[in-house]
Amino acid sequence: METLLAFAAALVALRLAGDLARRRRAGGSPALALWAAGIFAYAVAAAAIAWGAAAGWDERAFRVYYLFGGLLTAPLLGAGSLALAGRRWASRAWICCLLEFKDRERRVWGEGYTELFFLDEVTALSAGHRPCFECRRGVALAFAEAAAAAQAGAARPSASELDRDLHAERLDGREKRVHRRRLGELPDAAMIASGDDFFAVRDGRLLRWSPVGYEVAESRPVDRPVDVLTPPTSLAALAGGFRPLWHPSAELL
Repeated sequence: METLLAFAAALVALRLAGDLARRRRAGGSPALALWAAGIFAYAVAAAAIAWGAAAGWDERAFRVYYLFGGLLTAPLLGAGSLALAGRRWASRAWICCLLEFKDRERRVWGEGYTELFFLDEVTALSAGHRPCFECRRGVALAFAEAAAAAQAGAARPSASELDRDLHAERLDGREKRVHRRRLGELPDAAMIASGDDFFAVRDGRLLRWSPVGYEVAESRPVDRPVDVLTPPTSLAALAGGFRPLWHPSAELL
C-alpha cells in the first residue's frame, strides 16, 4: 500500500508541476517556475519512497529522498511564495479592456495577467489604468492624442510611453500615489479622495463614489487643495478632451 500511495503521489505531483511550468511559459509569474521546481522535487522524493518501499531502502534511494524531499522541496516552494509576495504586478501595462472581443474566451485570473473589474472607466483611470490598444484601439488613440493635446507641441505618446509615465504616477513605493491639486483646476472625470470617501468631478459637482454606483451629487465646494487619485497623464487626457465611460448612475444624479 505504501508503494502505491507514494507512486500515485509522484504522478499527481508531476502533473501539477507540468501544469505550473506551462503556465509560466505562457507568461505567468516567475513564482510559477519556482513552484513547479518545488513540486517536481516532491515528485522525485515520492518516487524515492515508492522505490524504497518496493525494493527495500538502500543508500541510493535514501540519498535521492533526502536531496529532493529534505533539501529542495520546501525551499523552492517557499522561494516561490516570496517571489509572489515581493511584487504586486508583472507588467506596467494596466489596461481597460472590453468584456467581449472577437469571441475570445479565457479563464478569469488565469495565465498571463490578472483581471480587475471596476465600476466604470472613470474609476479605472483613477487607479492608473488606460484604454487597451488592441480591443479598444480607437479609444486608446483618442486617449493618447488628448494627453498630447493638453501639452502644447507634445507628440502623441506610444502605449509603452503611457505605461512608463502612468506607472511612475500611480505608485508611491508599494502604496497608491495621490497628487495634490487645486479642485478648481480639475477636469470632469477626475477622482479625488476626501477622508474615507471618494468623489468624481462631473459638470461642476462632486459625485460620491461607491462600489455599486454614484450615490450623491454635491455642489462643488470653493476651490481648495485636494488629494487627486487620477494620475497626471490621465488628467491631461481628460483636460485634452478625452471622455471616459461613466456608470449609468452618474446620469441619474
